[in-house]
Amino acid sequence: MHPHALALAAAFSVPQIAYLWLTGESSTALDLWTSIGRGVCMSYTQVAWWAWMVLIVFSLERWTYITVWLNSASFMKLCKKLRFALPAHEVLAHSLVCNKLIQLSSCLFVHFAIQNFSFPSDKPYTVFTAVQLLLIGQFLNWAVYGTIGKKGVYYGCRLGADVPWVEGCPFTCCPHPQYVGAMLSLLGLGMLTITPFHSANGMWLMMSSQWVFYVLTMYVEEKL
Repeated sequence: MHPHALALAAAFSVPQIAYLWLTGESSTALDLWTSIGRGVCMSYTQVAWWAWMVLIVFSLERWTYITVWLNSASFMKLCKKLRFALPAHEVLAHSLVCNKLIQLSSCLFVHFAIQNFSFPSDKPYTVFTAVQLLLIGQFLNWAVYGTIGKKGVYYGCRLGADVPWVEGCPFTCCPHPQYVGAMLSLLGLGMLTITPFHSANGMWLMMSSQWVFYVLTMYVEEKL
């Protein structure tokens, strides 16, 4: 295993061990991970309509990435035909920023219109773990941006842009570090925002389904 991968694993496991040893909250940790596991393993028939809505909105981004990857030449032709003033990778970037705004709107709707948001301030282990996951996830995310830039992130290599080939960190930390970072960040955000009500209506199941889409994107980029 590469030293960077070991460092990444240690960044999560060492603080976890230290926290649990100092606080003795091992049962709390078990309860948290068990509740998430139950939420992930529930039946799709129990999922509320608004949880399906969140999954659909979030999955649009993944399907856009996959479609452009598999049809990059057609996407570039479409951009030229529509006379966009921006390069194809910039067009993709702008469209996905719009999708992010829709994602944010769906989350605000679920956490305020459907059920009031409740920060788990009475669950220090949950907050501690969520912050860990968010920090590690965003480190991986921004490290990818820092090394290959917007052109690399938004498929410039498939859309006619010059993108540097990078073999060092963060690509030595784990395969597909940006997607792993996004999955860790989603898990951290879920810990902070998914209440028992949201969990009972399928939000953890929808989030795990989104992880499947990330894995599918990894497969497409690596194999197709």
